[in-house]
Amino acid sequence: MAKMKVAIAGLGWWGKQIATCLAKSDRFTLICGADPKPPAGIEDFARANGQFQIRTDVDAVIADTSIDGIILTTPNAFHEAQTIAAFAAGKAVYCEKPLTLTAAGAKRMVAAAETAEKVLGIGHERRFEPPFEELFKLVADGRIGRLLSLEANVSHNQFQTLPNDNWRKDPKMSPAGLYTGTGIHMTDMFCALAGT
Repeated sequence: MAKMKVAIAGLGWWGKQIATCLAKSDRFTLICGADPKPPAGIEDFARANGQFQIRTDVDAVIADTSIDGIILTTPNAFHEAQTIAAFAAGKAVYCEKPLTLTAAGAKRMVAAAETAEKVLGIGHERRFEPPFEELFKLVADGRIGRLLSLEANVSHNQFQTLPNDNWRKDPKMSPAGLYTGTGIHMTDMFCALAGT
């Protein structure tokens, strides 16, 4: 089976995490990474993780016909337009969460995927971590009884070390602060366990 040729849009912290995983994949070939402001040291990083190209024009990468799929690790406010453009260009899309910042935007993205007959993946990978898979089994089997209440706490200061001009600290790009980046995983878990 031929590997799917993909590109990553957004080469910050999480884009680099995904690139590291893709370098070991037998299903995907990372062709390039695109970022309007590539981070320092990204060329060395690219050489060490599959020899992928670095580009600065995200729109050109989305339009590139040699690429089968796009992985969006861009700021949240860009997800909707970039996803719809990628579907229009015939690509499959894996978009980091939050999918978009509005319900109407999410509906437009899903409609674009359906029209293009392409896959839309969303970055809720925490569902597939072994402790959460076990929790889902316990709930599904009824071994812990009926769910009455769910509570979560996300307590880390990982984003505090980011520079103040980082998009993750910009209320327009990440309007719910830490919730937008990590708390959303807990909401996804709750919906998976108890429904919407």
